[in-house]
This record gives sequence, C-alpha cells and structure tokens, in this order.
Amino acid sequence: MKNPLHLCLRQPLLALLACAALALVWSLPALIMGDGFGFFPHMEARNLAVSGLFSFTDTLGRTLSTDLVSTIGVPSAADGRLSRVLIAWLSQGIVWGDLVSWTIAGSAVLAIGMFFWWATVLKLFNKRTAWTTLIITALMPVYFREAVWFDNYNLALTCLSASAAAFVWLKDKRPMVALLVAGLLFGASISAKDVFLIMIPWLGVTFLWKRQWKGGAVFFIAALAVYMVPYLSDISTLGYPVNQNIARVWPGAEAIANETYLHLYPDPYTYYFDRAAFDEQFIAAVETKPLSDRMRDEKVMMSYGLADGIFRRVRLGTWLIANDIPPFFQRQASGGAFLWIFAIPGFIALWRRDKKLVLWLLGLVFSMYIAIRFVLLYERSHFMNIAWVYALFVGYGIAEVSTMQRQMRASVVTALLVAVCALQLLQANRYEFAARYRRSTVADLRGTAEALKSLPEGSVIALEAHPSDIETLALLSNKTITLFREETLLKLQGSGKLANVLTEYGVTHALDYDMRTPAINISSDESVSAPPSAFTKWLIHLVR
Repeated sequence: MKNPLHLCLRQPLLALLACAALALVWSLPALIMGDGFGFFPHMEARNLAVSGLFSFTDTLGRTLSTDLVSTIGVPSAADGRLSRVLIAWLSQGIVWGDLVSWTIAGSAVLAIGMFFWWATVLKLFNKRTAWTTLIITALMPVYFREAVWFDNYNLALTCLSASAAAFVWLKDKRPMVALLVAGLLFGASISAKDVFLIMIPWLGVTFLWKRQWKGGAVFFIAALAVYMVPYLSDISTLGYPVNQNIARVWPGAEAIANETYLHLYPDPYTYYFDRAAFDEQFIAAVETKPLSDRMRDEKVMMSYGLADGIFRRVRLGTWLIANDIPPFFQRQASGGAFLWIFAIPGFIALWRRDKKLVLWLLGLVFSMYIAIRFVLLYERSHFMNIAWVYALFVGYGIAEVSTMQRQMRASVVTALLVAVCALQLLQANRYEFAARYRRSTVADLRGTAEALKSLPEGSVIALEAHPSDIETLALLSNKTITLFREETLLKLQGSGKLANVLTEYGVTHALDYDMRTPAINISSDESVSAPPSAFTKWLIHLVR
C-alpha cells in the first residue's frame, strides 16, 4: 500500500525539481557566454549594504561614491525597497560585477515564484493544467528575460504568486487566515515593486461586489502594513514616505513626485537650475514635431505637469493602450502568434467551465491597463504584468486539446504539445538573447570603470552617457559621477557660467564628450592620456 504522505508530496516535490531545472535553463545563456548581457540596477542596493541608507544621489543629482552617501546623500524616491533589501543581503556572497552569479540568483528567486504559480493553478484546476501552464509561463520570452534580469520584478512576481497560492489553498477552511496571509504577501509584492499597486482598484471592486467588508479590511490593512515598513523612518523624520509614486497622493510630498526627471530633462543641472527655460523651449518645439513624436512628448509633458486636460489624457491613453496589442503576437514578448492556437480554445473551454473566473481575470487585465495607460501614462511595455493570464489560457487550452482525441493517451498528447511549444519558445528566446549579447556594452563599461578606478580618491567625473550606464560606472568604480549633456556645457560656456557650475559640482575630470579626445581617453581596459581638443582644453582648464 502506498504511503499517503508520499502521494501527497510527490507532485510538489516534482514541481520544486522542475522549477530548479527552469532556473538552470534561464541561467544557461549567462553560463554559456560566461557573462551577462547587461549590468543590473543595483546601485541603491550596494549603498544600502554599505551604509544602511536608501540613497545614491545628493541634492545636485550627482551619483555618489559610498563614502559620500552617508554624509551628503539624500533619500532615494525610487520604489522597490524590499527588493533592495534582498539584493543587499545577497551581496554578502556575490560580487557586484559578477553577472553570472547575479543571473543565477535572480533566476532562483523567480523559480520560487513559479512554484507558487504552479500550486495556484493546481488548486484551481488540475495537474495537467498546472504543469502545462508552468512550462508555458516560464519559457515565455517576457518571463525568461525577467528571470535573468535581476531587478525589482523577480521578488515582486514571486510574492504575488505566493499571495495567490496562499489564498486559494487556505480560503475554503480558513477564509480570514487566507486573506491575512495573502494580504501580507501582496504587501511584500508591492513593496518589492510598486507596479502591482495597480491591482488594488480591481481587488477593491471584488471585495465590494461580494460585500466582504471585513475580509477586504483584513487584506488591505495587512498589505499596507508590510508595504509601509521600509518607509517608517522617512515618515518619522520627514512626515511622508520618500517614494515618487506615493508622492502623487501623499500631502506634503509633492517635491519628490518628479524624481524620474531624467525622462524629460537632459541632466540634473537642467532640472535643478534651468528648468523654466528648458520647459519653455520644449513646449514650443513639440508643435513642430511629427505626430508620433508629438504624442510621446505630450505624454511626458502631462507626466511632469507641463500640460493637462481630460481630453488630452484620453487621447494619449488610447494611443498608449493601442500599443499593448502587439506584445501578444511578438516573438520577443509572448514567443509568437502560434500560441493563439491554444489560447483561443483555452479561453473558450475556461469560459464554459467558470465564467466568473474568466470575467474576473479579464477585469483585472483591463483595469491594470487603464491604470497604466490612462492614469499613469506609462509608455513602455508592461506585458509582464499580465502575461501570466495569457499563459494560463494557453496552458488550459493545451490541457483541453489533449483530452479531445481518443487514439493516444491524454498525458502523451500533452507532453508532445508542451514539447513543441517549449521548443518554439526556446527558439524565440535564443533569437532574443543573441540580439541582446550582440548589443551588449558590458565589456565597454567594465573597461571604463577600471580606468575610473585609477583616478584619485575624491574625484568627480562629468560624463555624458545613459543614466543607467552612469549608475553602473559608479557602482563598479565607486567614484562620484555627474551627468552633463554636452549641449548643457556649451550653453553654460556661452553664458559664462561654466566655471562656476563645474566648481559647484566639484568636477575634477571630464570624460568623452562628442567623441572628442577626452581628458581620459579609454580605448581598452587601460586609461591613457592624449592631447585634448579645444573644447576639452577649455573644460579641463576650468575643472582644474
């Protein structure tokens, strides 16, 4: 007679092994290449590990070295503090520049989330649907990329799936306990990544529709308690949590609402000291641009308070939400249109089985898109927020199609269909990772960082680069770096303010402006000196 405990644990143990195997599959590109395709946004986590502070810039917008963070650093308004805590803790055993180890760590975190996702689907449906959905979700390019790109999403998705699993497994016998545990885990999810705050309206509607006042209160109070823990120190000292998203609704926090200012303004100096002139010039230039560029600029203007109007918001939101359709068919996001072969029958079969669940899922998806596009006016793809719903329809479709024929066992048909889909998804991922590695700037950034390390202690480098590259260079070199666009420097030079501004920012070195021969010319892993151009001579004269 078989041991009941063995039978009970068999499927979960197999799922844990499968998720561990998925983590290995996700890590294969980095293991094979011996490196990652990009550096992760871990600057704030590094500073948290060293100084215990959520900070990486000062009041001038300079990206600080660790010795300055504790003295002149200002609290960071970025979200995802719980993710920062996890990454800072992991840094005790992983070097910041070791991209392979960080890739494995990120994959392991999301693999735990995939186990909870499997458990959720298992409870709602059956083993066949749980396994097919797990494989489809894990190999879908959007989640393959999230697994190996260790940022806030890894922990947020894991806590979100754990919240769902806790609810569906506990709700029948202990409904209040289910809501409490689910609320705590949902709070951890939004603390790891603010983006899942957009689920709250639909969850609120659900509680109101079912008249579960007490249950809703338990869930949301538990979630809020966990979410606010990393901000208790801010509230006690400043009166508000330092979070750019909460600042939109928290009284007195308006000053930090635009901490993502580099989406609009070219550099920190322009934002802090020349904002009015830039705003005027930017608004005047918008009307002369092509329609697509004008729509994009109007979106940015509304996000930063340079424009308003309900009709403009509706027009922009409609334009933005139209761009959410392609990811469902794109190879780089969903894996390709072929999955619709199973998504459509999966949707139909699930609709026949449980209309309420389908309507709830569709309501969640639409409410999230409305919040993202019409309220927040975010432009970049947020397919990863809802792709799990699409993967569920695909997985359910495969499971249903497998049972329709009579000539082969359903399990064999399921395995064959999953294998075909998995191979197609792996092929899509292969193309995407090949493209990412071709575009990789990892070697260049490592070489530049090594050169910056050779500069004297206390150096402040003026650099024109993407903000994420500046954070990476500051992370690897532990130098203070400030972003100055060349047009800003030329404007300051023309107005006679350049020397004073560079002195105020403490700039000691300038690096690579418009491919002119810089004060530090980095062509490989070494730093070499070369005769500077006329512009750089003038700049060097001022900073020295």
